[in-house]
Amino acid sequence: MASGKNTMKQRGTERSSNASAGPSANRGKKLCDGVYSLYEPEGQLELEMVFIHGLQSGDFKDAYWTTWLARDGSQDNCWPQTWLASVFPKARVLSISYDASRALRSSSSGTLDLHPFGESLIQEMVFSGVDIGQHGCPVVFVCHCLGGLIAKQIVVLGHERFKGDKRIEKLLKNIKAFVFYATPHGGSDLVKMNPDLARLNSTFEAIQRKVYNNKCKFRVVAESHETSSKWFSRSTIVEEHSVRYAGFDRVIHVAADHFNVCKPETDRSTSFLQLTGCIEEVVEEYKCNQDKISGLPSLVVGVDAKLVELREKLKERPIVGLVGMGGVGKTTLSKALFNTESGNYEKCCYLDDVKSHSNIVDFQKQLLRELCDDRWNENEDPKVYLWKIRQCIQTKKVLVVIDDVGTEKNLKALQVEAFQHGCSGSRLIVTCRNKAILSDYMLEGDKIEVDVLDNNQSMELFRHYAFHAFNAAYEIGSEEREKFEHEAVNIVHACGGLPLSIEVIGQHLRKRNYLHGEERLDVWKEALKRLMEAIFLEDDDEKLWSTLKISYDDLKPFVKGLFLDFACILCDAKNLKLTTIVRLWDNREGLQTLIDSSLIKVAKQNSELWNRMNSMNWEVNELVIHDQLRDMGRWIVRELVHKDVHKHIKYMWENDVVKKYFEDEEGSSILEGLSMMNMEGLKVHKSHILQVLMNMNSSKKHNHHYPNLRLLNLSCNNINVVKVVLRTCQIHPQNLRWLSLNETPIRKNHLRVLNANFKTLCVLHMRSCDHLVELPSSIGDLSSLKELDLRHCVRLRSLPETIGLKLGNLQVLILNDCWRIKELPESMANLVQLLELHLGRCFLLKRLPSGMGNLKLLKVLNLGDCGRLEEVPAGVGQMLKLETLLLNWCDSLHTMCEFDTKMHHLHTLDLNSCRELRSFKSLGNLYRLRILYLGGCTQLRMPNLAESVGQLQELEFLSLVRCDRMVEEVAEMLREGHLHTEHLERLVVSIIPEAALPSCPRLNHLEFGNGAYSEAVDDGEAKELSDAFSESLGNLVQLHELYMSGVASVPESVGNLTQLEALYVKRSGRNPLPDALRNLVGLQILHVTESRCERLPECVGDLVSLRGLSLEQCKELVELPSSLGRLSQLRTLHLYRCEKLEGLPDSVLGLTQLTRLRISSKLTVKEEVRHALTERGCKISDRWY
Repeated sequence: MASGKNTMKQRGTERSSNASAGPSANRGKKLCDGVYSLYEPEGQLELEMVFIHGLQSGDFKDAYWTTWLARDGSQDNCWPQTWLASVFPKARVLSISYDASRALRSSSSGTLDLHPFGESLIQEMVFSGVDIGQHGCPVVFVCHCLGGLIAKQIVVLGHERFKGDKRIEKLLKNIKAFVFYATPHGGSDLVKMNPDLARLNSTFEAIQRKVYNNKCKFRVVAESHETSSKWFSRSTIVEEHSVRYAGFDRVIHVAADHFNVCKPETDRSTSFLQLTGCIEEVVEEYKCNQDKISGLPSLVVGVDAKLVELREKLKERPIVGLVGMGGVGKTTLSKALFNTESGNYEKCCYLDDVKSHSNIVDFQKQLLRELCDDRWNENEDPKVYLWKIRQCIQTKKVLVVIDDVGTEKNLKALQVEAFQHGCSGSRLIVTCRNKAILSDYMLEGDKIEVDVLDNNQSMELFRHYAFHAFNAAYEIGSEEREKFEHEAVNIVHACGGLPLSIEVIGQHLRKRNYLHGEERLDVWKEALKRLMEAIFLEDDDEKLWSTLKISYDDLKPFVKGLFLDFACILCDAKNLKLTTIVRLWDNREGLQTLIDSSLIKVAKQNSELWNRMNSMNWEVNELVIHDQLRDMGRWIVRELVHKDVHKHIKYMWENDVVKKYFEDEEGSSILEGLSMMNMEGLKVHKSHILQVLMNMNSSKKHNHHYPNLRLLNLSCNNINVVKVVLRTCQIHPQNLRWLSLNETPIRKNHLRVLNANFKTLCVLHMRSCDHLVELPSSIGDLSSLKELDLRHCVRLRSLPETIGLKLGNLQVLILNDCWRIKELPESMANLVQLLELHLGRCFLLKRLPSGMGNLKLLKVLNLGDCGRLEEVPAGVGQMLKLETLLLNWCDSLHTMCEFDTKMHHLHTLDLNSCRELRSFKSLGNLYRLRILYLGGCTQLRMPNLAESVGQLQELEFLSLVRCDRMVEEVAEMLREGHLHTEHLERLVVSIIPEAALPSCPRLNHLEFGNGAYSEAVDDGEAKELSDAFSESLGNLVQLHELYMSGVASVPESVGNLTQLEALYVKRSGRNPLPDALRNLVGLQILHVTESRCERLPECVGDLVSLRGLSLEQCKELVELPSSLGRLSQLRTLHLYRCEKLEGLPDSVLGLTQLTRLRISSKLTVKEEVRHALTERGCKISDRWY
């Protein structure tokens, strides 16, 4: 190693031109009053070393330099700048300057006043241009004497005084080691042990334990010679006990006094090697973890499937978005991907929590540093550096994650557009709550919705945090856990699958594991109550609410009001569709903002139609809100209310609050939302609320005014509650927009109160009103009504003519399950604004109004299960805006309207089981169809089927099962290649194709063969598949579900279908499963039913992901393979009516996850096997149900 003098020539003089302050030109560069830079390397940093001096006998202005002069005979060898910079050329070296003498309140008493120094220095350290701790690399503090206490004070103030300052938090996060030279942790002749010092030590130790998990490294160098000074007589200033005060055991003693203990004689001195050894450990750990992001939870669950999806999207797309509500796991998923994939890229950069930082330039600097190995010079034009970043993204293969981006402005500033150009393979992942921010940079399909955990995943995570104490003394044994299982299930349910919520409450409970018996159980019950009532668990548990509330705080005031509408009142109503809320609020933009911000979610449910088909989803866009977000909204309202309810409360939804209102003599001029569901309680005579309401007619005067009430929910109430509220309370109808009377015993006379005074009522719900037989004609006076929902009013016989004559603004009419309606008024042809008409399961409905063709704006016509309907009027064929037409199970339908012109909007046509329908000629004009179901039309003949289907270029789902009179046409369609397959996702046919299937890049569901959907067919010999079809079947690599019936065996080519999750084989031959089955490692469901097989191949045991195995009605089966025991994920095993199967292999004990075993009555299960399985919670049954 070069000598100190020569090294100064090589390094120090090279920087002398940059020095701007100090006793001499080579004494570093003054960055600010308290920080000097001694060495600045080129390129990306590996380390930052911060030197803090202690008390000095000379001028404090020189102490940042003179404290660290080597004892090598030279006069100006500052060893951190020379020797240390030579050993660590990629390390930045800085030194702190302050007046240490002022830290002593009194030289005689030795009392301390470190607070002002710590407060000023920590802020200066993160100044722009100083930027200590902002480079993502480790920070090491090297301290002499009092400097060690200053370092502790900096850490303590950072966590207490500056909590929330992102730059200071970043500095604290990157501190990895402390090296103390003669620091008086336990006091000394100069610094007395006193309450201030004791408090500093204990707080610092607590931070090391709780925040850093005792992972910081500590090294101590102690003096062994006495020191002479003007302040005291000759003595050892810092004694052994003070050096070791905090339990530091890596201590060395050097032959030096107090002031020379930090002045090594050579670069081989013990004290210098102690320092470099510590730094080498820090740098080595940094290099090992350089491409990994810390901060992952101690247990990560539920990300595997999303990781697979994310990787697949990144193969095709340069930018992928992760969207979802706060606390749902977006950051966890992005970190997991970053840690596993970063090694496949040349450069990587993770920008953490961008939204919370005020200065986006800090992240631009990080991109420049980590992608380009360059440093940001404040004197240069920023455009130069931004150009370098873009060039790097476009010419190198880089991976960047932008976590919680916040705004479109931030995205643009971080050079996102560069990922859309170039061909280097660079990839970007963006996480955010508001998916609208990403719209300019990616398609909807490039976004991944991160959803909540399922019940099993939630319970696994909760048990980890609540039961597995990280301190072994608080670990809870398995027997004791059983006592808490019931409460655990309730708590997990209340958390609603939100990982952050589960973590917060789990850790809260774990801290109380030291309690015993009933005391601990009471704590659990109280925690559950607080969680459900949105009350903080404790002062330091605001993490959950602060995380969830971020999205709310960003909303505009009027959108906040919409959110509170939904969280407090509307979310309690069932099946509120997106379009209903749009009509109610008359503000689509505000609703979309809530959806994009993940505060409200659109739940795309399966309708009954597609449940029955077990295939394509018909989207019913119901709006839902996570329980935790709902509770947060209600907590916000409670916080606004405090105790003065009459001045502030806008919403009431709790029985006790409603009770107080109705007991008071005054109403509320502010109240906007009132939910009174189930107010009568158990029985009428026990209901205090009802008694209060009924007493309003007594001698005590009540004058309830609610002039601004907009939302009123009276569902599930006794009729007396409904009457009192609607008639006695002075609700000003001119402002009411939504009224829900679902599941109330209202009759015609009760509804006469709804008249022309309700000028603003736009949504009226009266679902499941079992006593409602007729509607009053006054219902037609609701001139603003847009939606009328009467579904499941099973006694309703007719509608008044006024509905058609007066409700000119009606857009949605729902009459599903109104079983007794036989006909509709002819006046309904006047509802020219109608968009949706739902008449599903109106079993007695025989005909539709003749003027149906006037409904030119109609989009949805649902006539499913109208079993007596014989004809679809010709006018329906003229509804050019029609999008969905459902006629499934119209058993009597013999005449279908024809579509004489091109239908530009019709995408769904369901004619399932229209068994009397014989002709339909205009299929070719429905060229925009995506879903076509002709299954079960046993009498239908369409000679031009192949040609007509050939015109449906956007077809996604096609079912032609049990079309008995079109077998040849279906075969022709497949054989001649008329079927367009570019968009096809699901195909169901009864025949077993002979010809090869065409390429179907999106096909994920295929059913073929006699008896699709388990329909009965005549027994016969199973059919061998043609070579052409078998080979083409193996090319359907996107297939997830495969059903085949009446085939002799599954072809070997199925082994190519690595995405397959479900395989159903029915009525097969004696050897139905090939050896290639072992390749299907992702298969979760395997059903081989009504097969003639005697044995299954051993390769079944290789299906490691299998969760369900059914061999029902395999009457020739005599033996199960021993490999069955290897199916460690198997949950259900069905062996019902396997009449020749007499026993189970012993290996069945290896099925540790088995929860349901269904067996034949003739099958004998060994007692020890039965006992072992039932002990694990497996239910064993010999019945078919």
